[in-house]
Amino acid sequence: MAVDLYFAGTQCPESEELIETNGYCRLCSYYNDKKRLLDRFEKNVKGKLLVDSGAFTAWTKGVEINVEEYIEWLNKYKDHIYLAGQVDTIPGKFRQTPTQEEIQEAAQKTYDNYWYMRERLDNPDVLLYTFHIGEPFTYLEQVLDHPGIKYIALGGMVGTTTEAKENFSRKCFEIIKKSKNPDVKVHAFGVTTASILEKFPFASGDSTGWIMVGSSGQIYSKYGQLDFSQNSRNTKKSVFHLPPQAYETVKADVEKFGYTMEQLEADYKARVCYNVKYLYELSKTIECKSFKVRKGLF
Repeated sequence: MAVDLYFAGTQCPESEELIETNGYCRLCSYYNDKKRLLDRFEKNVKGKLLVDSGAFTAWTKGVEINVEEYIEWLNKYKDHIYLAGQVDTIPGKFRQTPTQEEIQEAAQKTYDNYWYMRERLDNPDVLLYTFHIGEPFTYLEQVLDHPGIKYIALGGMVGTTTEAKENFSRKCFEIIKKSKNPDVKVHAFGVTTASILEKFPFASGDSTGWIMVGSSGQIYSKYGQLDFSQNSRNTKKSVFHLPPQAYETVKADVEKFGYTMEQLEADYKARVCYNVKYLYELSKTIECKSFKVRKGLF
């Protein structure tokens, strides 16, 4: 089962053209990317589009998303939108650890706002209820009591450890599989790590990793992230430190996607575009093979 990988963030015109021309899945923010979204709509770009409300970014700046305006905007451009993130509530204040009371209050507001938005959207099935790590699982259970809900999302995992992501995902999918809506599709906000997507049956995920990795001098590969920078030639992560056979394997992948080793060493734009192609190809082969509901939990 392939996973839909949504490329989030922006880097350079070359990568944007690559994503648009090939119809790759794209995530854009209502709060941050309105101009880019309108340009995309005008060009009638193909490919699945996930519009994130941008509520988290707005929260870090002490701003609130106007829910009514967002609903009106989603209805206006509904023909171009495949999925849309709800306006969720982030607990507490930026850079401060929220209290349990703040987490509970935010979870309730997020839950209530999901239903408020859903009832007012022309195409309610595009809306993703977002259940966050740390919230009471009763909210996830309540949403799953509605078999008509086709797609939800798990959020709040960015910046957490792999172990925390796995524990949270496992608990959520165990609840999902025993619910009235066991086949609901699930998006992983901020997660495209293959090891996570291979353990749990996510339908989709998104990440800006393709940008950050490429801009820092690295590419994705079968051997993990490899460094192409001159300053790292003698480190273990350097592509030039690989054994000859592994080096030739990486070189073959690079050439398969239309680049040379010299290009990736010299040009961050080439690395970013290579990462897009590599991750897209990888997303088509990811398959969850190991997830099983543990017995005796309920």
